[in-house]
Amino acid sequence: MKLYITKNIQDEEVNLPDGLSRSSDVTLPNWIYKGPLVELLKDGPSTFHKLIPLNYLNLYGAEPINPSGDIIFSHSFKRESSSDVYNIISKWLDTKHFDNSFSDLKSYLVMVISELVRNGIILNLQGDTYFAVELAVIESEDDVFITVKDFFGLLKNENITSRLKDVAKSGNYEQKESGAGLGLFMVVNSVNSIHFEVVKKTTTLISCRINKYKRLKQFKQKETALFFSEKDI
Repeated sequence: MKLYITKNIQDEEVNLPDGLSRSSDVTLPNWIYKGPLVELLKDGPSTFHKLIPLNYLNLYGAEPINPSGDIIFSHSFKRESSSDVYNIISKWLDTKHFDNSFSDLKSYLVMVISELVRNGIILNLQGDTYFAVELAVIESEDDVFITVKDFFGLLKNENITSRLKDVAKSGNYEQKESGAGLGLFMVVNSVNSIHFEVVKKTTTLISCRINKYKRLKQFKQKETALFFSEKDI
């Protein structure tokens, strides 16, 4: 499957790997982009398989990076409140030190983990039966990986894209208050890559990677790669 270059770099001198094509067709499911992701989301595809920054492509290729390293925290959630989830994560992070990383890393980890876990818990709150929402945090030399797994398998590509596009178009992504799609947008804006893996009506596994930058400025300048895969049982 080919990837396609976004129209905002159509006319630039960009060296693309062999086999890649240029296209301005916004319906195509696989995109390489350059510049702010929010601009692509405003006018870009209604669904996607891959949205990959050119720098990510040059460094890692066209696939997500699999979590690797040591599991430093794991927990199983069910129907906890938002404050309970926040307190569990914060209490653990109070005991954890990340060497040579920017000082605000923990606050971003709390936000990302809490948002992803709560998305799974919401599904439990909507029905009479409920399943575990499994969290694992993995640390390598350069990265922190977060994986959250639920046992519903209801997440859909078009819903993710729609929520992200709504926030991008509204311009409310700088706000700190909650709202439809804002939590997901904040997560995407706070990670280097995120991979949604859905087995329909069975499981959803969301895997995030956050680089342990030494300075907050470097973190703020990062780009985000998004991947979505879906299959039947």
